[in-house]
Amino acid sequence: MIIKKYKLIFWTYFVQFLSLIIGVVSTKILTNVLPIDDFGKYSEFLSIISLLLTILSLNLGHGFLRFSSGISQYLKNRYFNTIFVIQTAAVLLFFILAFSTSQYHGFFSKSNVTFFLFIGALSGLFSALLSNYILSSGNFLLLARLNLINTILSFLIIIVGAILYNSFNVLILFWLFANCLTVLLFLFAQKIDINIFRFSPRLGLKLMKFGLPLLIGALAYWFLNSGNRLLISHYLGSETLAKYSVMMTVPSTITIIYATFNTMFLSHLSKLHNNSNFLEVEIWLSRVYTLYIIISLAFASAFSVLAIDYVIFLSSQKYLYTNLNISVFLGGIQSVFFGAFMILQKMYDMTLTPIKSMLNSLIMCLVAFSLNVILIPKYGILGSQIGNVFGILIGILIIRFSSFSNLNPNLGNFRVLILLSLTFLIFFIIHKLNIQGIYYHIFLSFFVFMIHIGIGIFIFKINLREFFK
Repeated sequence: MIIKKYKLIFWTYFVQFLSLIIGVVSTKILTNVLPIDDFGKYSEFLSIISLLLTILSLNLGHGFLRFSSGISQYLKNRYFNTIFVIQTAAVLLFFILAFSTSQYHGFFSKSNVTFFLFIGALSGLFSALLSNYILSSGNFLLLARLNLINTILSFLIIIVGAILYNSFNVLILFWLFANCLTVLLFLFAQKIDINIFRFSPRLGLKLMKFGLPLLIGALAYWFLNSGNRLLISHYLGSETLAKYSVMMTVPSTITIIYATFNTMFLSHLSKLHNNSNFLEVEIWLSRVYTLYIIISLAFASAFSVLAIDYVIFLSSQKYLYTNLNISVFLGGIQSVFFGAFMILQKMYDMTLTPIKSMLNSLIMCLVAFSLNVILIPKYGILGSQIGNVFGILIGILIIRFSSFSNLNPNLGNFRVLILLSLTFLIFFIIHKLNIQGIYYHIFLSFFVFMIHIGIGIFIFKINLREFFK
């Protein structure tokens, strides 16, 4: 049992790490074989696909995982087929309306790209549903291995298409082929009884009552991670979006720190809370939050030192732009804040207050969207990042000033503010020094990282032995 558990942990983190490496390598190859404008269009296409998947899923997958545990195989198949029918109908209805009204713009103005979006939405929703089915069956190890195979195959297919044809349209065709192959891979690995006549209106209504209120939160997360890219493309063009996408490749990896902490330390908090171990929940939450803030801010500062070096490494000098160091630093801060928000969001889940969570996400998204619209035309990429940072900060502050039954963790707000202020001060000093040379940058990046860790341990007065006990 213990060996199986550690095997699962190994495969899970190995797939995450490999996905990170493949993402970096993909950016390196695509920026070198595609024109900068086409790379920007590809980034925009992926953002639109992620939006369609978020909306057209109707957040039913969340309900499937919630209701499918501990039920019979027959009932689980009915849930599966019900979701399959509803989501397929949603995709068909959306694209019929898009074609019939003739009021779509941007990507939807081209019929071939609209077809790509249609097939991409169908295959993406189906593969996500299949993944949830495997997850609900408890086959975690199988899912991890399938994700590994899928990651490698998709990478190879997309890269081969980009190298052979150097064209955005052909690249999307190869991307669609990779998505369809994912569906076939999952169907081959897990036998599922697909039968649209097992659709249940009662189960569909139950799933939608549970999932639809949470859809606002899902849309807020989409905007903060991908949505601003569409605004950047709209106001500044595909070429600027390409530069932004390359720049965010490294800072966005900070969210992996949150994902790791969530899996290792936070996944059992709901169980502790349900057992009324409130003090233990507060201790775990405060320690994980503190550790995350220290490590993630250290990475954000270290990445900003290497900004020009890694952008040139991933692409070329065509992708450089004014105030790149500041942009990378703000991208890191944005990722840090987003992870902090997700950790604090756990308190909504534990206290079963989804309406409060939804309203907070809605306010956070509206603030970020409004600031993006106001600031992008005037300040460009920096304006978008400032909008996102302030939007997420509003979400964090709402949580901190909210009251939760039986929960009041000591999160060290004043100490976090001190460490954050020192992070900005260190960045400002290094930015003014303007030290040149990649070897100096590597040394300085490592030095800044270690200084942040040391300062964080001192400010929070962490006893490492007691902390990890």
